[in-house]
Amino acid sequence: KLYIIDVSQSVEHDHPYALDFLRHDCNNVTEYFRKRGNVRTMSLRRLFEFITDQNFGSSNEEIDGELARIQEEMDQISDEQLAKLRSDDEVFRQSYIPRTLEEVVDYERDVKKINEGKSEELIYNKLVGLKLSSANTPIPEETTATADSSSGYKDSDTRRVRFEDVGAAKQDAEIQEEAAANNEDGGSGSDSDDGEDSEESEDEDDEGERRHAGSKRPEDKDAKREHKQAVKEAKREKRKIKMPKALPSRNVSLFWGSVFGVVGFYRYNNNESQKRLSHYCKQAENVAMQANGALDTVRKVQVYIAVPMGELGTRKARMHWETYILPVFAAGALDYELTLVNDIETKDNGEEVVIRGGVHSRVAEEIKERRRKQLENEPDNEELRLWRQAIEERKRENEVREYKNLMGREPEEAHFGLWKPEPYPGVMDVVAIGRESWVEVINGINEGATGSINYTMPALVSLDTEERENAERKISTETKAQGTESEVLVTDTAGTPTQMATAPEAPEEAAHTINYDRFDDHKDSSLPDLPAVAYISHFNLTGWGSVPIKIWNFFHDQQNVDRYASQALQVVFESNRRAAHGMQEIVDMGKAEEELPSWEGEHMDVVVDKRVADAMMVYETHPDDASSNIEPGEKAVD
Repeated sequence: KLYIIDVSQSVEHDHPYALDFLRHDCNNVTEYFRKRGNVRTMSLRRLFEFITDQNFGSSNEEIDGELARIQEEMDQISDEQLAKLRSDDEVFRQSYIPRTLEEVVDYERDVKKINEGKSEELIYNKLVGLKLSSANTPIPEETTATADSSSGYKDSDTRRVRFEDVGAAKQDAEIQEEAAANNEDGGSGSDSDDGEDSEESEDEDDEGERRHAGSKRPEDKDAKREHKQAVKEAKREKRKIKMPKALPSRNVSLFWGSVFGVVGFYRYNNNESQKRLSHYCKQAENVAMQANGALDTVRKVQVYIAVPMGELGTRKARMHWETYILPVFAAGALDYELTLVNDIETKDNGEEVVIRGGVHSRVAEEIKERRRKQLENEPDNEELRLWRQAIEERKRENEVREYKNLMGREPEEAHFGLWKPEPYPGVMDVVAIGRESWVEVINGINEGATGSINYTMPALVSLDTEERENAERKISTETKAQGTESEVLVTDTAGTPTQMATAPEAPEEAAHTINYDRFDDHKDSSLPDLPAVAYISHFNLTGWGSVPIKIWNFFHDQQNVDRYASQALQVVFESNRRAAHGMQEIVDMGKAEEELPSWEGEHMDVVVDKRVADAMMVYETHPDDASSNIEPGEKAVD
């Protein structure tokens, strides 16, 4: 069976390194079977000549006979002879092998070896089809004398050497036949034609001489070094006049030029953005490096993020926070508490809509709770303190019931307090990201400072076990509502009515409201401590109309870094808080976002009392915003 290997690495016969590749493969094959199979393989040169020999036929009988003869020789040689063959293979492995007779380095030396009967020493003997006119047979004296007198050979030249190249011989025969045909047709051409032919032949001879001279390998190192330098100089001169390769088409050049241009510009913009963000972070680090007193409290801010207009979630707003704002806060060692409000409602037709007001209610409840605790701490309000104890007990009971419903068992005592953070000792500043969060934060502060602080006792959470017990006691009934009672038709398992009964509806627990307002004597005269508020813009782009701006921002992100990171840096610098410049400044803060396509058909009103606006502190994140005053008692609605 025939196995063909290394097909993927095969080359043509005229490849410059074809013989080197063949010799390398022959060496690998012989070494493999010699080491693995402990086989007396033929020598490297014998295998190489067996593959390239052109003197014996290509039939299977001749090939098998040659292989049998070689194997018989290998079995008969001694170990000393085998070792000599291995050393000869090392020499053969490093020897230069000419592919054609034109690449022979010293042909005079080789002719002398052939005349001396040493033709087997020539490494290319069988490769190029070299044959002797009469093997080991001297030429007769008459022939020798005639040859000496006619050709000038010396007496020592006892043999004639004939180099046979089948391809070259055929080509010479064709040229001779063509020349003979031309002579028979019209004789010789004009003088000018003869001159041109002679010039062409001279050029060809010169080129052949140069090629032949260049193929010789210098034997000494100095000559080899000079030859190598000459070859390099010749190649260098040739490269100067070298014709360029075919240029790509115009469309291909434009395409790849555009691709590399876009990628390069994006990478440049990305690097510039990172440099600018690092610049703002280094400025924030100066604040973090300032020493705090032993009794100083680490600053902490409350960050609110509402769903941006045109979106159904806070994903983009959170990416905006993590990309531009959070790195500056972290560099400035500013603690924060992030609140993402994402209230989504699904209508009957399956459409999802955003429910606004989640940030508003949270901010208002925090301020109201602070007002309630201020009243509870007054000495005369013992009743409120008792109600606070009841509220805390109800909350604790609901936590126990929720834990039991979730885990199916009673919670341990250590469970309460493991996950509850310590309350912040003071009023945390508020950071609103985006116009939506800003409006709800301001409205929540206004309601929390001026609205009612009455508190409704939370309802008791029902246990799942109670619901299952009630379900087991239920029977199949048909009800008919009449006032506050229901007529119940009790049926047996067959569905036959057995009796009529009246079952009262289960009363619901009445919600109890604790009246804090009657204890608040300073409701109309003073306001509680209000948090300082910072607005950080978020220009959310949605829809096809925003595609050009998105593309611009994609390649100019450093402008977004300058805008948003600088605003975050002003929050880190606590000294940038100031009193609001009237109600109109609060109303107009971030109003430029409403001009975006995502706000089309949407509008949010800011409602703030004059007293609240005067007492509110804001961060100087937008120093160029316009400000004006509104008359006292007037509502500011945008």
